[in-house]
Amino acid sequence: MPHTDATRLMNQNPTLALFAPKVQHALVTGSEFRSFGPGESLFALGDKALGAYFLVDGEVSLTSPDFGHKSAVAADLLEPYALLIPREHSFSARATRETGALIIGAKLFAHLRSHHTELNARMAGKLRDEVQIHLGTLARGLDGLKRAVG
Repeated sequence: MPHTDATRLMNQNPTLALFAPKVQHALVTGSEFRSFGPGESLFALGDKALGAYFLVDGEVSLTSPDFGHKSAVAADLLEPYALLIPREHSFSARATRETGALIIGAKLFAHLRSHHTELNARMAGKLRDEVQIHLGTLARGLDGLKRAVG
């Protein structure tokens, strides 16, 4: 996979487009590229997340108890918060057609964060947004439970 293709795609992703070109280049050259065939699992709900998955091409079906089913396509970044904190995958991802992904490891990202402090503020803001979404989902679930129990 040519590095210029992956870097071009990073500029189409709202999170990765914020990073300077030299950070994007370091993410591309320091990450593992993997190919997945139709029906092949990228990862499962509850598996330990070793990093984020940046889709270079193809399409992936995402499944979660929180949101049901969604699709992800080239330039989407799956599990970006695994780059910041140790966690388990919050959903399952399965290729629906031939798919290529860069697996951006948490160790590489930590190294880049230590040299590019602007990454910390950007990712902290994204993490805050995700936590608010999850808290809203939890609150709706508790409200439903209260109504069901009476």
